[in-house]
Amino acid sequence: MRRALLTLGLATLVAGGTVVAFGPLRAADRPPAPAPSFGLNTVVDAAQRKTRTAPQDPAAWAQLGTAYVEEARFTADPALYGKADGAFATSLRLQPEGNLAALVGKGALALAKHEFAQARDHALAARAIDGTHVPLYGVLSDAYLNLGDYKQAESALQRMLDLGPNVASFLRAAHFFELTGRPSRADEAMSLAMDAAVMPTDVALTWFRRGELAWHRGLLKDAAEAYAQTLAIVPGFAPGLAARARVSAAQGDTSAAVKDYTASIARYPNPSVIVELGELHRRLGDEAAATRQFSLAASVLKLSGDRLGLGTYEAAHGDAARGVRLLRQEFEARDSVEVADALAWALHKAGRSKEALGFAAKAARLGTRDALFAYHRAEIQDALGHAAAARRERDAARAANPYIPAQNPHR
Repeated sequence: MRRALLTLGLATLVAGGTVVAFGPLRAADRPPAPAPSFGLNTVVDAAQRKTRTAPQDPAAWAQLGTAYVEEARFTADPALYGKADGAFATSLRLQPEGNLAALVGKGALALAKHEFAQARDHALAARAIDGTHVPLYGVLSDAYLNLGDYKQAESALQRMLDLGPNVASFLRAAHFFELTGRPSRADEAMSLAMDAAVMPTDVALTWFRRGELAWHRGLLKDAAEAYAQTLAIVPGFAPGLAARARVSAAQGDTSAAVKDYTASIARYPNPSVIVELGELHRRLGDEAAATRQFSLAASVLKLSGDRLGLGTYEAAHGDAARGVRLLRQEFEARDSVEVADALAWALHKAGRSKEALGFAAKAARLGTRDALFAYHRAEIQDALGHAAAARRERDAARAANPYIPAQNPHR
């Protein structure tokens, strides 16, 4: 039987009913989700108690490490990475061979730290132990996706859906479909994720991802409603605050945007969010505040070792030639559409638009309907004197999301 991506995974759940795709992401498709109590601290506390009562149990230590990684997803506290690493190390010391849970946990931790090749290797080691373990395929798919190996990412995702059609697999499917320019399939997968979400962490993350889909399509009201649901469950969720700030800025409520950006950065100094706040200050005419934010972002990036982030920053706000060098190194390590677009923009900013065009084409190879990608292609085509191509790309950017290029014209 011919099997397209997700056919079997979706059919498993759809057989007993009808999937209602939410299309334009109307939150009114179903009543707003209640705000259940958020229980990450309880999960971590329980795992800590288990290691105290059974200090020689490798499974208990792996469970603790996994709980730390999960908490870090919502708190963005970098100290939790060290705690998780220590817990996994203890688990592997107690059980050096066949320790599936610790290997999958280390893979998830590597993903959180943007160590994608290591994440892939940990997941492959776990697969050698048990090829039916569903969580390892989430790590493997995410790793391949970030490394730019989209065929392998699709294969791992299909295997995950075949083995365990659940919230985690449906959210990944929604992202993959959106990345590959298939919004109706993304909607279908997101609808299934929302129906499957029960635990507070799953509910919060699903609303957040739904908001991301809406934002990237320029559906501000739907995005705002989804982010409100997320923040009702996790009030201090830094990515949720930054996302709500983007929507507020697009809606013209700049004071609310500044407030949410500031609160997000106070919880976790994400360099890209700091740059966004700087760009907002610049649009508001406060160049001194913008300069402070850009300087802070540069400092954080230099400490982080994030080549993609630092190269993108240099291209927009610093030394474009250095940005090109950093991003070329990153592209050699992982040929993803995100890195290709960043390198194309850096080359354009460095006055090398002809060379940039080739990397812009690489960024478009999946059919991603990304407004910023299209805007970058338009600027590159314009610099090369290709007026008709530039108009087509600007039209594509406006169709995808007219707010993204307007808010971040330099990124």
